Amino acid sequence: MTRGVFGGGARRARSGVLAMVLLVSAACSGEAAPKPVLPPPKAVVYTLLVSNELLAVDVDRGVVIRRRMAEYDGEAYPAYAITASPDRKTLHVLTQREWFPQEAGKRERQSIVLVDPTSLEVRKRILLDGAWTNVVMVAGRRTGRLHVFGMAKERGGWAPTLTVVDPVEGSVVSRVKLRAAHGKTWLPFAADLSDDERRVTLSYHGEDTTGSEVYRIGGDGRGERLAASDRLTGCTGAAGEGRCVDLHGGVSTHKGRLYATTGGPEVMEIDVDGRLLRRLALPSLQGNHVMEMVLNREAGRLYVLGSCLYSGGLAVLDLADGRSREVAPRKRGTGTAGPDLVCGERGELYSDALITMLKPADEVVFVDTVTGKIHKRVHVDRRPVSLLVLPL
Repeated sequence: MTRGVFGGGARRARSGVLAMVLLVSAACSGEAAPKPVLPPPKAVVYTLLVSNELLAVDVDRGVVIRRRMAEYDGEAYPAYAITASPDRKTLHVLTQREWFPQEAGKRERQSIVLVDPTSLEVRKRILLDGAWTNVVMVAGRRTGRLHVFGMAKERGGWAPTLTVVDPVEGSVVSRVKLRAAHGKTWLPFAADLSDDERRVTLSYHGEDTTGSEVYRIGGDGRGERLAASDRLTGCTGAAGEGRCVDLHGGVSTHKGRLYATTGGPEVMEIDVDGRLLRRLALPSLQGNHVMEMVLNREAGRLYVLGSCLYSGGLAVLDLADGRSREVAPRKRGTGTAGPDLVCGERGELYSDALITMLKPADEVVFVDTVTGKIHKRVHVDRRPVSLLVLPL
């Protein structure tokens, strides 16, 4: 990566603008010139579309570069499918395919594509097992290994899986099924990996599963399910298989505490043993199916997103005192959401003052977190499914 793109230290956004990038779906304007290179940005937003096209987005100029990562262009859902190497010199992109194929022979094999962040040129492609569907990818902060969570078809259900990949060597370190399916769909939704990469909290959002389980990861990358505390109700599974944390959606760790959405207008604070410490209310997000949040570690705040499929809105939680504040109002009534509704299905920090959010309406939207107003819209031509922001 050139110094002109990422050198020079952090750049502050304009006062009062916390750009929240909302991924939405709409029409993109034109193709980029051959082999372009990104200009010096405040931050770079990378967006993966349902068409397996990767976009580099600039807040001022819109879509700067686009490259296709795989041939599949069909049904896909919001996923965590883009990470970066610790030195920010390589992007890792998990290609998308149909999640629940009716015929195994028609499955398109997924891969992890290693990409140059300045040009989006493909450097390497690591093929994954074609029998597994992978939906969540997390990069280890210690080794840079990629932990990819997915599902394997098993006895009328889908069992959760873990594939550990070394992107430097370009090899699969290990593959393991984390638990039996017992006829249920253990669809991974989000994962939080500890700094030492020895413990992961994995949440589920299948048609008949919810909650979160904690796994210990050995030195070889293999997982062993841990029983969570009996103080919380368990996941939906076979009797006698242990307990799991009763959350619903996103998970994130901060200062030894796990914060998790619940599907409703509150966030749970949980200790490392699974004990519930606090329920943090979000009264401004009533009428929502809340599953996504964005952690600002330095400020000790959580930005919690209202779903675009429900009432929307945006709230911020102060983790020190547990108080919440409305940033953008939710939709009232039963009418169709207007274009100015702030909402999202995925989110990430853009800079000290910026956030990104995935909004299923064909555009990347920047939102002022002080006023709650949309600051900038960047249109794309297909529905976005994942994003990554590299703040500078």
